Amino acid sequence: MKNGIVKSDLTGLNNLVRALDDKRIVKVGIFGEKNQRNHGVGKTNAEVGAVHEFGSSTVPRRSFLRMPLHQKSDDIVRKLTGIVKDMVETGTKQDPLTLLGIECEAVILDAFDSGGFGQWKALAPSTVRRKSRAGKRGDAILIEWGELRRAIASKVGPKE
Repeated sequence: MKNGIVKSDLTGLNNLVRALDDKRIVKVGIFGEKNQRNHGVGKTNAEVGAVHEFGSSTVPRRSFLRMPLHQKSDDIVRKLTGIVKDMVETGTKQDPLTLLGIECEAVILDAFDSGGFGQWKALAPSTVRRKSRAGKRGDAILIEWGELRRAIASKVGPKE
């Protein structure tokens, strides 16, 4: 990880982006405007996210960015292909790259809602008890205050 930027090979999604626009790129993740946290241990959303994305000696890896996009990339491509086809047929003017970003965000949020599509390691019983005592949904993986989940965003910009 260089400069806090995580890159991943998403060939199918990248091919779709190239077919739609070769001068711009879609970025999905945690950006500066959503990086600060109101709760926690003095870390940013990007720092908290990196620990979960890659795991640590005390936290199991629960990829909430790369795994969902890799696992659902074919579905995203199919959905966007249908949307673009409908746009061409109806003459609708929407930015397909913006729609791609929104769809990627939706897939990531689905991973939060489903515990990584059922693949994330379950929470330790002590964590479930602590969260339940605090009035939170004890079994919700990666959701303490919801700040990491709410930090997920996409943006379209020029290729660098």
